Amino acid sequence: MAKNPFPAYQGDEPYFFVSYAHEDADVVYGEMTWLRDAGFNLWYDDGIHVGTVWRRAIAESLASASGLIFFCTARSVASDNCLKEVGYADAEQRPVFVVQLDDTPLPPELKLSLGDRQALVRSKFDERDYRERLTSALRLLPEGVGVPANEATLGHRPEPIRSRARSMRLWSRERRLKVLATALGIALVVTLAMVVLRAPPEPAMVTRFTLTLPVGLELAMGSDEVREAIPFALSPNSRRVVYSARDTSGSVQLHLRSLDQFDSHAIPGTDGGVAPVFSPDGQSVAFMSDGALKKVRLPAGPVITIVDRVFGDRLGSASWGEDGMILFAPSFTSGLYRVWAAGGDPTVLTTPDAELGELSHGEPALLPGAETALLTIRSGMLLDESRVDVLSLETGERHAVVEGAVMARYAAGY
Repeated sequence: MAKNPFPAYQGDEPYFFVSYAHEDADVVYGEMTWLRDAGFNLWYDDGIHVGTVWRRAIAESLASASGLIFFCTARSVASDNCLKEVGYADAEQRPVFVVQLDDTPLPPELKLSLGDRQALVRSKFDERDYRERLTSALRLLPEGVGVPANEATLGHRPEPIRSRARSMRLWSRERRLKVLATALGIALVVTLAMVVLRAPPEPAMVTRFTLTLPVGLELAMGSDEVREAIPFALSPNSRRVVYSARDTSGSVQLHLRSLDQFDSHAIPGTDGGVAPVFSPDGQSVAFMSDGALKKVRLPAGPVITIVDRVFGDRLGSASWGEDGMILFAPSFTSGLYRVWAAGGDPTVLTTPDAELGELSHGEPALLPGAETALLTIRSGMLLDESRVDVLSLETGERHAVVEGAVMARYAAGY
């Protein structure tokens, strides 16, 4: 049996209930890990505390969930517990989404419960397309918004068109006109109130702070081991900083500081850590250590290896996208690579063109939507020998954005 990948979510934010067969844990835990890294809160049966009545815990967690993700396999459709969880979620009008991990068809009782809602068949899509479809569908769930019928869909079943039409015919023409007039009147009043009472937007607050390192530490930069590495990263909500620091013995480790606190602390298990980059939700950090690409859940772990060995010795920077993908440059003379934060083999995105005088591609910055990225193209060591390009991750096409520039970053539309 695979080890539980992370604790079940126990907070007050929206979360999804995961239904699966324990015999499929090796596969399902991998799916859950990249979903969690993509920003989704997940509850599964790891969240049942000792002494808790199992059925009650399941029912309470299902009733409070934004929706249920059912990982459909031959084992899970044969599981009474899984079928009961799906049935209870449907009875509680919780959105149910089915991910078919193999070719096992849905049993009749599930087809009856789910009606015309579609399942996402894992084998029909490549890894990137599958993850994009799944994350897009799940992000629509809390608002109750559906997706086209030929896509994977979630949410409550719509009332049949015939039933709605018949109900409308039962209304008299006079009643319909009264309802329409009332609705228009309310809409007009609300619109006028918004125009008159709307306050001008407050200007964005500028935060200034000084990052003072504890006595005996210095930022890990400028040495042969970590040159080119950016030694710190600011969380997406600008509330936390992670930095790479070297002590008087020469040992390097990542440190975390919340900006509402004066002190920082070392993050366990991050010895040798350089080039930190935050996950989109700000709860994890990816970094390089001992030639490997790793990640750590804040504030204290665990540390998980994403890529065992990155063949370069200097990582300029990396970028962690909202779909769970990480872009990185494994060496100063390499192109860009990408790998899923959940793990797997890295794939080549770009290769420097020697005929054009290109030495390296690095310092990536994924743009919103995770379909394009900024990167630095270097033809030499001087600023005038560098430029910033925008790269399409789908087609591989590149277009120059700024000449004589490096390390471009996206900020609020700029």
